[in-house]
Amino acid sequence: MADQELRVRHGTITFEDQGGLEVTGDGKARLAPEELETFLRVRVFNDTGVGLADNALVYVSAHYVPAAGGATVRSVALADANSATVHPAQYIVDGAIANQAYGYVKKYKDIDSVNTGATVDAAVYLSETAGGWTLTLPTGAATIPQVVGRVKTANAVTGRISFALAGDMIVPHNHSGVPQGGGIGSSALTFEPMINVGSPAVGYLRLTGAVADGETLVINGRTYEFDTAADPGAVGAGSVRVNVSAGDVTADAAVVALVAAISGDASAVVDARPAVNNADANSVCQLIERPGTTGIPLGTNYTLVTTCVNGTVSGAAMVQAVLAADQFHTSGQYLVTAADVTEWTAAGGGAASHFIGALAVDGATQPIITSILVQDTNGVIKSPATIRVAPIRVNTNWWGILCFDAGAVMANTDSITWTVRV
Repeated sequence: MADQELRVRHGTITFEDQGGLEVTGDGKARLAPEELETFLRVRVFNDTGVGLADNALVYVSAHYVPAAGGATVRSVALADANSATVHPAQYIVDGAIANQAYGYVKKYKDIDSVNTGATVDAAVYLSETAGGWTLTLPTGAATIPQVVGRVKTANAVTGRISFALAGDMIVPHNHSGVPQGGGIGSSALTFEPMINVGSPAVGYLRLTGAVADGETLVINGRTYEFDTAADPGAVGAGSVRVNVSAGDVTADAAVVALVAAISGDASAVVDARPAVNNADANSVCQLIERPGTTGIPLGTNYTLVTTCVNGTVSGAAMVQAVLAADQFHTSGQYLVTAADVTEWTAAGGGAASHFIGALAVDGATQPIITSILVQDTNGVIKSPATIRVAPIRVNTNWWGILCFDAGAVMANTDSITWTVRV
């Protein structure tokens, strides 16, 4: 039978046979479900150097332009939950594609005869093995979990999975791989997870007076030595010269010279800048971990030691950067209800408390409330002086976030936005 056509607003869609169309009672044609899946096939090219197996999960790696001319198509390669550069999965291969060959991928596809476990509608994730899928949430340190489908039929032998890659869904989770979401309370909660891999370490050298020849600042084992007119040009072996030999050895001049020495040192593990409004009696050289340095991993302290009689360096607490494993923050927003206000303003001066959030946190470590913001519907910020927010363990796996309004300042429809570090 000749190809059939369904006319659409901006052109036509051609089907291989009439089975792709269903005619409704009013005489109109519509896409049949089985033809919809065929319609979503996308032609791609494989230039990865290896074949791509049927049902492999892939991402768009580039665009392929045929040497002999012709239409440009997308090139695809295996997706991997372990790397942001080959993530997220955007398609599933529909029929094996040989290397240096064209083939087809889909956004939606069902696969049969696989072990899906015993739970219908369970999430299926992009695997940490390139191109694969898994029923277990990946929890590696560099992993970015992605839901790629759902279990349609639960069976160890004849299971069926429906893959749907339209949304590129990323799973909110903490650094231990615990999914975040849900909530306890009288109003809906929203979660906005954020994961970092660490933050640059910071510190400083403060000078309250002049420097002397041979005094040093040692940053993570790298020595910066002040060289004055007393012995110009002579510094210790392996030291970086901080040139103040022109005669001005005051605190602010020494900081300027130190910034120049660090900035010109390719082996420095920090960048430096003078503080604003430096003066002879109080001048500060501010230090921040240099991006891309191999001297200290991101999120790890560097060491600071000085022999300057008039100098002090920041203590460990000020140099300390937040560790990579402690960088997960989650925020939520709770909408106050009339029932909340009634209880908060009841006899007892607002002693009642309400859950305004819940966190799935494994282990015994108590989450830390890092910020709280109360606003009315017009965005006016209310004073949190009489508002107290505290985490409380609900059970082995859950912590609840309690809110007390002792001053009865909150009203119906106010919002409480909180951030918690876990």
